[in-house]
Amino acid sequence: PGLRAAIREVLPEAVWQRCYVQ
Repeated sequence: PGLRAAIREVLPEAVWQRCYVQ
């Protein structure tokens, strides 16, 4: 946990998933 945790907290699950897939 680190950058991912921070990004997940800032961005919602939907946006996080979209960015992760892309």
